[in-house]
Amino acid sequence: MVVSGAVGAATVIPLAMAFKATRSPIFDWAKAHDLDVAIVVPALLAMFVGCFVAAVAAHEFGHVIAGLRAGFRFAFVLFWPIQIRRRGQGGISVNTMFRSGLGLGGIAGMTPEPGTDLRRGYLKLLAGGPLSSFVCGVLGILAFFVLRNPYPFPGALFWTFGLFNLLLFLISMTPSSAGGFLSDGAAIRLLRKGTPEQVGPYIDAMEISSAWSTGTRPALWSKAAIDRLTQVAADDPLSNRAPYFAFLHEADQGNLEEARKWMNRLLDKIDEVPMLLQPQYRLMNAWLHARMGSPAEARESFAKSQGGLTDKCDIAMVEAVILEAEGRSEEARNRARESLDLVVSSMMPDAHSFARHQCESILG
Repeated sequence: MVVSGAVGAATVIPLAMAFKATRSPIFDWAKAHDLDVAIVVPALLAMFVGCFVAAVAAHEFGHVIAGLRAGFRFAFVLFWPIQIRRRGQGGISVNTMFRSGLGLGGIAGMTPEPGTDLRRGYLKLLAGGPLSSFVCGVLGILAFFVLRNPYPFPGALFWTFGLFNLLLFLISMTPSSAGGFLSDGAAIRLLRKGTPEQVGPYIDAMEISSAWSTGTRPALWSKAAIDRLTQVAADDPLSNRAPYFAFLHEADQGNLEEARKWMNRLLDKIDEVPMLLQPQYRLMNAWLHARMGSPAEARESFAKSQGGLTDKCDIAMVEAVILEAEGRSEEARNRARESLDLVVSSMMPDAHSFARHQCESILG
C-alpha cells in the first residue's frame, strides 16, 4: 500500500523520453507561443509531480473503495500532501501534511467489520489498489490519444497520469517484501495460494496493524495473535515485525522484563530491518532503558535513534521518560506536553496511543 516517492524521481527521465517519443503537439504548441525554457521546464516538472501524486491517490482510493465493498470500515488515507481521517462515527477530517515519512507515497487504513471473511476481505482490499492503477493508466493513455491534437496540454497531463498509474500497477503487483512488509502482489499471492498456516499469521499482522493505526492501545492487542506471529519461521517476512508487536504489547502492560526479551530479539536482527525503521527500534530501546532505571544507557541509545521514519512525538515522549528517570521532573513534564501537541499534528495521530499514555502518566 505504500509507494516510495523515490519512484517518482527515478522515472521522470524515462517518462520524459517516452513522452517525447510520442511526438506530442505540446512541444509545437510551446514553440508557437514562444514560451521561455524558464517557464516550460518548471511547468513540466510540476506536471510530473502533480500526476504522480494523483496516481498515488488513485491507487490508495482503489484500496479504500475495494475495502468498503469487502466489509471494511474506513480509517484513513494519506497521500502527499493530504491527510483524510475518520472522526467518530460519521465524521471525516481533511488536513494538509507537507512533511511525512512517506515522501510522495501514500497509505490507506481500513478496519474489518465484525463477521467479515478476513481472507477474502483482505484479498479484495489489496487488489483494489493495483486494479485502480491499471484502469486509470489505460484510461489516461486513451484520453491522451483522443486529446493530443485538439488539446495538447490536457493530452500531456493524461499521458503522464496514465504512465505513472501503469508504473504503480507494475511495482505494486511485483511480489516483494521489506522488513516484514509485503507488496500488494506478494500479499495477494499469499492470500490466494497460501496454506492456512501461512495465511493465518499474515491476517493476524494485518489485524494488529489495523488496531494500532486506529488507536487501540498495544496492551489491548490480541495476545493469541501475537503469540502466533512470534512463532513464525525465521525465513518468514513477518519474523522481523512480530517481535516489535510483542515488545509494545508487553511494554504497554508494564511487563518490562518480557519487553526486554523481545527488544533483545529485535536488536539481534537489526541489520535485517530496513534502514528507515531502525531508528524507531533504537528509540524504543532507549525508552526501555529509562523505564528500567538506566538513564545513561537510555541516552546512549537515544543518540542513535535519529532519522528514518521516527515521529517527532515519539522522540519527545522518549526524551520525557529519560528526563523523568534522571530526576528532572519539570523538564520531563514540559517535554511530555510537547509530545502530546506533536501527536495531534502527526501523520497518523491515532497510531500514537502508546506515546499518549506514556506522556499522560508523566503528567499525572
